[in-house]
Amino acid sequence: MTTQKHSQQQRPFGGRPGYSSLIAVLVTSAVGVTIVAAITFVSIGSLKTGRAAELSIQARGYADACAEEAIWQLREDDTYAAGAALLFPPSGSCGVTTITGTGQTNRTVTTTGVSSGVTRQVQVTIANLAAPVSITQWEEI
Repeated sequence: MTTQKHSQQQRPFGGRPGYSSLIAVLVTSAVGVTIVAAITFVSIGSLKTGRAAELSIQARGYADACAEEAIWQLREDDTYAAGAALLFPPSGSCGVTTITGTGQTNRTVTTTGVSSGVTRQVQVTIANLAAPVSITQWEEI
């Protein structure tokens, strides 16, 4: 007759102690690495979005600066023509795209600002260039 001992419990992994703990540590580590990777990717995406917003704001500022310069030039010489450009080192510029109208009244100035490849345009409608300057509309187009 064969007798079996029922007092010993059978262990997983061939009865070797510590394997259950090792598997638990590996699974926990894998979950942790996955969470860290996900957070990293979300953070990188947020940084890119923030940088794009920053460049867009800079480009708008450049377009506004060119519009102000064009208005100043038109006050000094109402025959001032489009095409003038300003540079903002290291990666920005702006240009006066169009100037419509003649004389000191009813003029429209369109400018473009560029910052690291991001472009914004501004259009300014001027009712009167004589002091004080009367601007009826200043908007991004």
